[in-house]
Amino acid sequence: MNSDDSEFDSDAESGYSIFDENDGYALHGLDNSLGLSDLVDFPNILRVYSWIQNHYKKKKGQLRHGVNRQKHKLQPLHRQLNQESEKLKEKFGHSIDELQAKWNSGQMVRFRDKVSFLLGVSTSILTALLLGMAPEYIHIWYTIQLLIFLPLRYYTYHRKGYVYFIADFCYWGNIMLLAYIWVFPFSRRLFILSYSVSYGTLAWSVVAWRNSLLFHSLDKITSLFIHFFPPLVLHTLVHLVNPSHVQERFPAIPNVPNIYLGSSIKIASISYALWQIWYYFFIQVGKREEIQAGKPTSFTWMSKAYSKTILGKAINALPENLRPFAFMVLQYLYSITTMCPCSIWYNNKVYSTVFLVIIFGWSVWNGASYYIDVFGMRFQKELETLKLEIANDPSRSSPSSELDPENSKSSKVK
Repeated sequence: MNSDDSEFDSDAESGYSIFDENDGYALHGLDNSLGLSDLVDFPNILRVYSWIQNHYKKKKGQLRHGVNRQKHKLQPLHRQLNQESEKLKEKFGHSIDELQAKWNSGQMVRFRDKVSFLLGVSTSILTALLLGMAPEYIHIWYTIQLLIFLPLRYYTYHRKGYVYFIADFCYWGNIMLLAYIWVFPFSRRLFILSYSVSYGTLAWSVVAWRNSLLFHSLDKITSLFIHFFPPLVLHTLVHLVNPSHVQERFPAIPNVPNIYLGSSIKIASISYALWQIWYYFFIQVGKREEIQAGKPTSFTWMSKAYSKTILGKAINALPENLRPFAFMVLQYLYSITTMCPCSIWYNNKVYSTVFLVIIFGWSVWNGASYYIDVFGMRFQKELETLKLEIANDPSRSSPSSELDPENSKSSKVK
């Protein structure tokens, strides 16, 4: 132990205090009787200042020494905690890797697809039964599914790096409809906004985003649900549910005799502007580095998917810093254009039904194309691979030649 250590310990044992009047002044020849002449005595003032400065340095050093000594005492515990945390990370990291490998294995993928197929078919049948037998409960069924699909969508998209898709206007529209159903069922403006967005932007997104009815894919089923179920719910509430129940549960609907284009565009424009401002600063600006690194957004996906179309070529021909703004304007015009026929769907049950059947049929056609084209091409490639293997392996081709009737006839002739 050095001299500073012994000095620190002796002071600690003696209970030294900075307020002890007899400790320091006696060392400098000072007493407790200071007069006015002493206060203006500059040598005495300098001596007092020097003592205060030395005393501060001494206490500062003692405090630093005490802190360092406590750090030395805690270092073994800190090392032990680090070792335990590394063991836990290694243990759970290995378990997570094993779980991920099992989840991505072929057997688990097939099981997952079977579960998705079962849930997709079951939900479709249950939805059809509710529409025919108890349409007044369709909004409850929609809410239950939304509370299941949205967390799953966030988890899967976050794991795949697609998390910025969840900031799109489609999810904003579902949240607005949820707010109308459970929080503001008396709000005429919120109902008009939800109806216009659901029958406009969301319904036509089935076509724009090429949604497919693929029961084996939970991701495809979720996308179709987000875009198609809101207009289906509002169609049910407006045209199928008993008016007395609607008057009691959703009082805003009877108070809207017609949805005029001007009012719907005005309300939707305000909502779209609020969302677009938030999206631009939070995603386009705030996450610019991650987007440039490769994380996709709806803008990057649409610019690639429709790069060969006239609009896609026009947007890609612009300077890079102007493309997001052009996409905003194009998306706004798309939203407004798709809202134009909403008054027709609202006033006529048959037209509304035909429109929803066409939209749903479009998703069915996309799903059928996927099953036939994609699975057919895979099966064709497997057949071609098998033919090449048989052609290159004579031992595998001989049994087939023995069973070939033409070969057997020729052998008999010989």
